[in-house]
Amino acid sequence: MVKGMPYLKIEGIKETFSFETEVIAKTKKPVWNAEFVIPVEDFANPIKFTINAKDESSADVYIGEGSFRPMVFTTGAPPYFPFMNNTTKKPSGKAYMTATWTVKA
Repeated sequence: MVKGMPYLKIEGIKETFSFETEVIAKTKKPVWNAEFVIPVEDFANPIKFTINAKDESSADVYIGEGSFRPMVFTTGAPPYFPFMNNTTKKPSGKAYMTATWTVKA
């Protein structure tokens, strides 16, 4: 469950990229429907996602983080990714993500 105005940040761990969604007005179950063009050199390299929220003073409030390897989207596995609050060491929820791939010519 998310408090405040949440947003999601996605970034490469071994590759250099970073994207953020828009902040959504107060909601406990955010849906972003965001699209990013992510440069993937190796489908085995992990990608990290972090969920934060803005409080009333626009300060960031950490909610949780998780990671996945892009190759998971090629396996037919359900696209639900758990995330954990690394401060409390407790599960914070799960993120649903989908992906489509375009091969560079």
